[in-house]
Amino acid sequence: MAQSARRSIKERVSVKGTGLHTGATTEAVFLPAPAGQGVVFRRMDLKGHPEIPARLTEVEAVERRTAIGKGEATIHTVEHLLAARSATAASRRTSPRSPRRSPSRSAASRPCSPSKRRSR
Repeated sequence: MAQSARRSIKERVSVKGTGLHTGATTEAVFLPAPAGQGVVFRRMDLKGHPEIPARLTEVEAVERRTAIGKGEATIHTVEHLLAARSATAASRRTSPRSPRRSPSRSAASRPCSPSKRRSR
C-alpha cells in the first residue's frame, strides 16, 4: 500500500463547546504545524503550556473516553478530534487547548472538515 502524503491545515481554526463530562466551556484551536511534528495538544490553561503528543505512549485512560498526557497535563475525550483529523488526512497540527476537555458537540469536527483548505 502506498504511503499517503502528509498534510497540515493551512490556517488557524478554532471551535468552542462544552465538555461532555465536566460541563466546562472549552476551546480547541488548530494551527498549522511543521513537517514531522505529528499531532500535539498544548494546554494553554496550565503554567508553561505543556505539550502532549498524540501517541500511544501518552494514553492515560480509556474508560468511556481516551485521555492522553500525565497528571494535571491530561486531555480527555481526544478521540473525536483525532478521528476527524484522520478522516481528512491532516497529519500535522498543533492544538492549543483550554481547559482539559475537548468540545463534545459534533461541531468539534468542523475545523477538520474537507471543505477547509489544506496545505501539503
